[in-house]
Amino acid sequence: MNSGITNEVLALIHDINSPLCALKGLIKTDQRDQQLEHEAYRKFFDLAGKLKAHFHLDLNEEPSYLLDSLELSLSHKEMEDPKVVFSLNAQPSLRDLIFSFDQEDFERAVSNILNNAVEAGATQVLVKVGCNRDEIQIKITDNGIGFYASDIQQVHKKKGFTTKTEGSGIGLSSSMNFMNKVGGSLKILSTPYIGTNIIMCFPKSFFDSLDYGPFAS
Repeated sequence: MNSGITNEVLALIHDINSPLCALKGLIKTDQRDQQLEHEAYRKFFDLAGKLKAHFHLDLNEEPSYLLDSLELSLSHKEMEDPKVVFSLNAQPSLRDLIFSFDQEDFERAVSNILNNAVEAGATQVLVKVGCNRDEIQIKITDNGIGFYASDIQQVHKKKGFTTKTEGSGIGLSSSMNFMNKVGGSLKILSTPYIGTNIIMCFPKSFFDSLDYGPFAS
């Protein structure tokens, strides 16, 4: 099939699937009559499947959207830790950005960072996505207990280092390993008893846009 048509169909499927995560979450948490929600979810899901079948699209062809993956990770954490306020802020131009690295590995790396923030006592976590001339940056900011400068050095040097009384410290190390594996970098900026900024930096070459092709500033 023509690649342009393929991208248009995938974009349409994406638009159909986007509300499904939110709707599915509503179904799980709403204790009222759920028949309408279930029926709407089923119809959206079936329609997306029919489009894929009609155009003979391999499931593996469906692109991984950066913001969708982040929203999914945040929605999971919101259900696990309802007392923590999670929010996402991103430039509108990044809405249709897709990436080439493994989606599950990426979401696991993000989830590990979010877990670390919650375990550090954070009540607010902000994920901000932006770009500069060379990179796409995902900045995860929390108001937890923070790190001392010497602890940050140990995190980079010693696998599994942790300042927590419980826990292995493997989560943050795993996120760093993921970033190294894909050719990105992870920066940790922190002030004790104020909070932490963890910045995931990816080369722009890892991203494409369904509308515009290889991503450029």
